[in-house]
Amino acid sequence: ELDPLWDVINSAIQRIPKTGSPGAGMGGGIGNTTDPSQLIEEFTGPLRMLGNIIKVGLVIFNSDKKIVFLNSMFEEMSGIRLESALGQEMVQVARDQAMGAFTHDILDRTPVGGDGVSEDFDFSGISYKMHAAAFGSAGSSAKCYILCACRVEG
Repeated sequence: ELDPLWDVINSAIQRIPKTGSPGAGMGGGIGNTTDPSQLIEEFTGPLRMLGNIIKVGLVIFNSDKKIVFLNSMFEEMSGIRLESALGQEMVQVARDQAMGAFTHDILDRTPVGGDGVSEDFDFSGISYKMHAAAFGSAGSSAKCYILCACRVEG
């Protein structure tokens, strides 16, 4: 169900200019800045746009695992509102301890630059497949994290 989304994300990432490459554009490419907010913005801008058009719950976290965006689908399923969650860790805003602990655990186990991690989770008795991924180069620290929630039909 998420394969088309991952294809779009991977395609977008491949188009981001690499550090020091010719024609890197005005931004200079990822890694040419030491400003963490600028680094995360290179990832989150396009992800926010996707998050507003896809039919799955989406949360974007910065490198410190603090929420920088969550879409309306995630708000609907979790009861968490962006206004109150912005800049907070999931454990601080989740309506139940299980969601906070689950998010902390899955993000901790997500390999940077890898395929990500998937697990099942229930919101109010409704089953979801949760997918987490960490942006960055393998072996380095994550630039940001995403968490997608897809409702399990059945």
